[in-house]
Amino acid sequence: MSGLSLRGITKEYEGKPLLRGITLDVPPGEIACLLGPSGSGKSTLLRIIAGLEKPDAGQVLWDEQDLSGTPVHRRQFGFVFQDYALFPHLNVGRNVAFGLHASGLSADEIHARVSDSLKAVNLPGYENRAVQELSGGEQQRVALARTLVTHPRLLLLDEPLAALDRDLRSQLQEELRAMLHAAEAPALYVTHDQEEAFYLADRLYLLDQGAIQQGGEPGQLYLHPVDGKTAGFFGIKNQLTGVLSNGVVNTSLGCFSGLDYSHLTPNQRTNGSKVILLLRCAVNSAATRKADPGGIVRGIVADCRFFPAGFQVIVNCSGEVFTFFLPDPVAIGSEACLLVQPADITVITAEG
Repeated sequence: MSGLSLRGITKEYEGKPLLRGITLDVPPGEIACLLGPSGSGKSTLLRIIAGLEKPDAGQVLWDEQDLSGTPVHRRQFGFVFQDYALFPHLNVGRNVAFGLHASGLSADEIHARVSDSLKAVNLPGYENRAVQELSGGEQQRVALARTLVTHPRLLLLDEPLAALDRDLRSQLQEELRAMLHAAEAPALYVTHDQEEAFYLADRLYLLDQGAIQQGGEPGQLYLHPVDGKTAGFFGIKNQLTGVLSNGVVNTSLGCFSGLDYSHLTPNQRTNGSKVILLLRCAVNSAATRKADPGGIVRGIVADCRFFPAGFQVIVNCSGEVFTFFLPDPVAIGSEACLLVQPADITVITAEG
């Protein structure tokens, strides 16, 4: 496959496995996000791709060519670090031009490239600015411009927005996605922020405990996470465990039928299989006590708090706790009804 391919990358640290058989692809023109908690091996994997560390086993391939004997400077990969790594004694233009001085380009060519790169990151005319005078967001743009100016064939970004405040990070996410696609080089972006990963990624890989737990298009991962832990990491909180029996899932809140099991393997949908129901249902705090039309689970509002996205409502249904966001507040202690239909439920295996 053209672009970047990793095949069976393994790495130990102090005798303990850090990366276990990592296999993934980043095709030309795509932004792939490597999502995972702190300590999962994300940054180490980037350093292996860049050639800054060697794997204990496995291959880093570019256009199907093994790079194991290729030094860092010959890989032509650009690396954007979390801490920017700018030189404080150099102005913006000289920081951006730093990687070009050994390229053999003339001074005019270097000046033109620096100017183009600064325009690409929305900092035209910043060549003579001191880096100490720049905001955090501007410094991060300079770091990206310094990488883009060398025309890398692959971009590696290690949590480049992590040090910024939330508002600035959201703004730069929009700009960064456009910049990376405009650069046309494939990009591998490391983050522990789920929202950031889903926003930026054309392709998403979840790395946890040293292994890729799931990979694919972001929408598919969110709709069909491989297991309950993965669903939780994606922010899907409303999970209900149950057991399959003759096509029906028996749970502590009753039986659920008419569900879609087509994405499960034959072994995962046999009688007695443990499953998790992901509830993407609506909640209604004003439902009447008339005869239920079906698909209603009753509970009590345990908490209600304001968030920018709406009011976070915690509903306790016979010991099962679910979280929803509503546009208006509801009274703690009031009755809430979960309106659950088969189309609102995704079934995943409980046994990873």
